[in-house]
Amino acid sequence: MGNEQSTQNQGYFEENEETGEKILRHVYTKGQKLVDYVDENVTTLHELFENTVKEYGKLDYLGTRSPIKSEKEEDKGKYSDYNWISYNEFSQKKNRFGAGLLKLGLTEGDSLGVWSPNRLEWKISEYSCYTFSFVLVSLYDTLGPESSTHILNHSAIKIVVCDASKIERLIEMKTEVPSLETIICMDPEYEKGLKKEAKKAGIKLVTVAQTLRSGKKHFKKDMYTKPKPDTLCSIMYTSGTTGLPKGVLLTHKNCLSASNAALIGCGCDLTSDDVCISYLPLAHIFERIVEFFMIIRGGKIGFFCGDIRKIIDDITTLRPTIFPGVPRIFGRLYDKVLDTIEKKGGISKWMFNRGYKSKTKAVTNNKESGFWNSVVFKKTKQKLGGRVKMIISGSAPLSEEHHNFLRVCFTKNVIQGYGLTETAATGALGYIHNVFMENLGAPKPCVEIKLVDVPEMNYFAKEDQGEIWIRGNSVFSGYYKDEEKTKEALTKDGWFKTGDIGKFHKNGTLSIVDRKKNIIKLSQGEYIAVEKLENYFIQSPYVAQIWVYGNSFENYPVAIIVPSIEKFDVSKEKFVKLCKKKETMEEVHEDLRRIAKKYGLKGFEIPKKIYLESELFTIEDNLLTDTQKLKRFQLNQKFENVIQELYNEINGGEKKKGKEGKKKGKKGTKGKKGKKGKVEEKVEEKEEKKGKKGTKGKKGTKGKKGKKGKVEEKVEKKEKKEEKEEKKEKRKKVKKEKKEKKEEEEEKEEEEEEEEEEEKEKEKSDNDSSTSESSSEEDK
Repeated sequence: MGNEQSTQNQGYFEENEETGEKILRHVYTKGQKLVDYVDENVTTLHELFENTVKEYGKLDYLGTRSPIKSEKEEDKGKYSDYNWISYNEFSQKKNRFGAGLLKLGLTEGDSLGVWSPNRLEWKISEYSCYTFSFVLVSLYDTLGPESSTHILNHSAIKIVVCDASKIERLIEMKTEVPSLETIICMDPEYEKGLKKEAKKAGIKLVTVAQTLRSGKKHFKKDMYTKPKPDTLCSIMYTSGTTGLPKGVLLTHKNCLSASNAALIGCGCDLTSDDVCISYLPLAHIFERIVEFFMIIRGGKIGFFCGDIRKIIDDITTLRPTIFPGVPRIFGRLYDKVLDTIEKKGGISKWMFNRGYKSKTKAVTNNKESGFWNSVVFKKTKQKLGGRVKMIISGSAPLSEEHHNFLRVCFTKNVIQGYGLTETAATGALGYIHNVFMENLGAPKPCVEIKLVDVPEMNYFAKEDQGEIWIRGNSVFSGYYKDEEKTKEALTKDGWFKTGDIGKFHKNGTLSIVDRKKNIIKLSQGEYIAVEKLENYFIQSPYVAQIWVYGNSFENYPVAIIVPSIEKFDVSKEKFVKLCKKKETMEEVHEDLRRIAKKYGLKGFEIPKKIYLESELFTIEDNLLTDTQKLKRFQLNQKFENVIQELYNEINGGEKKKGKEGKKKGKKGTKGKKGKKGKVEEKVEEKEEKKGKKGTKGKKGTKGKKGKKGKVEEKVEKKEKKEEKEEKKEKRKKVKKEKKEKKEEEEEKEEEEEEEEEEEKEKEKSDNDSSTSESSSEEDK
């Protein structure tokens, strides 16, 4: 498996002799073009699905759960098992729905809005677009009024397919969205009176079921124009942190090449037996690409019930083999598993900690641990249904500790990818046998990557560091109706400027080291525009200067604030002391919350912790530009330790990325301990306790053994040899130390004797000299 990693996951560099540019590509593309189509007869998403229907038509495709209809108290809030429809049945539904949309007035090239959580009707709407050459416009389920109004107007939406909860809101938006003509409700029932209200507003309100029935009557095989590779398939709107959302134009070729490349690049052999759970928003490109490559192999996709609080029940019922997620979800899973183990305590805790330590060694060498899997981790795996063979992490970087946790507790096949909406979620992708977290892997086979100088941040391509530029078959064609932003983002020869700072490694892989733009993606996938936040918070009378910081490993931003000395009206000496008081910090923090509420900021946009700095940021200190703008790179360097301490407080003292080793401690002992993960520290604590108990007499030992279960006895037998060798090594070490200590003491005694002899000689010499001088005086 180690060899597989070195041959299949590495990139290679092509150098341009004229420009000196170094371009990184996947080894799969060496000597050939970048990946677009695996099968020349499958060049669009429509053809992809039709091809799958021919091969896997009778197999299950989409699974849904329904609330159990029962008067029994124990059945309240519960959902049924999964009910499945086949590829053939789904194909029929998407064709009929497309025909129904044509009957409602939608034509080739028109946009169709879809606004709801993931569900069967979402997919029916999506694939009717791919078949009938409509343009899919997905709206995030949590969009605010301003953004949703902008998207509907910007894409000139005529018809929106939504769940019942959005109907009233859409009716109210009609005055601002004049193009809206029809609402198609996914639910069979909706609130009474809404149809009448919609009619008053000039909107036709129908259901998906009614549209399907209409389409059944009118559908004909030759009634639609099949899309081409360059046909626009979707406008995906970005989160709009620097203003209103931008519409990313993605073609059939963009999405299909990204899906094909993902399947080739990750190295996991998917089959029609594989099952994936659909809960990450389909409005995001990441989830959509995952579901595309499930279709390539005729796999099954089961939707969560719609209530994220019941996701664990969905997972244990579905028992997926492919599990996509984002770092925030995996962080919660990590906390939940460890909390459960901690509460159980006793033999369960001991076994988990022992097994975790042992299996960590195994997976680091790309090996399995059958013994520990059957004894300990079989139960842990049930948290994700017990069958997961591959975990895919996207949206933000996955911490090394969480990556290792997933490999130990669930499957050693954990991959993470790097990509953006503009690249159809495509950039770099880890291979399933990746062990270490220093890099994200090689580029996907459908793109190539180069680094460009960012001199103001001291990053230079000749040193294999710089802004990441991506070019290839999955890269978007531009922003909808925004030529200026398109020219800023795309070069004439097709390179997309990501704004991320990357680093090339000798083995042909990429890692992310910084961010050029002042837009930060937090670990849960949400974006924050730090400059925008600073412009809001600077309005506080308590704030003279503020620097907001966030990164992709944390859920919240933090802030360094220089308070206004005028607000507190104290001397400089008292002001310095005031900045250190908790009461002052809370007073300033409370006013930031007031500002946040005033401007309707979301919870993840509010700094979770703040630090009060008594000295102003100045040009002389190299923290401000000549135009008084913040120098973020220099601020990051100056306050690096402060930032780390703030995040340590947020995370309950848990240290990130091995930085704990920097903590002070006698002879560095504490520093070494700090580098270990939370789980490994628990292992050591348990072993220390065991060592103390072992000092008891024979009877005590026997009694302890008698209480142990058969499993623990097997463990001890298995590790007895290892423990003996460790003890032997310790004894050797102790003997060696004693011998060295004895030799040092002997050397010290000899040195002391020599010093005494020298002192005596010196005294004797001084006495002789004194006697000589006295004699000389008498002679004189």
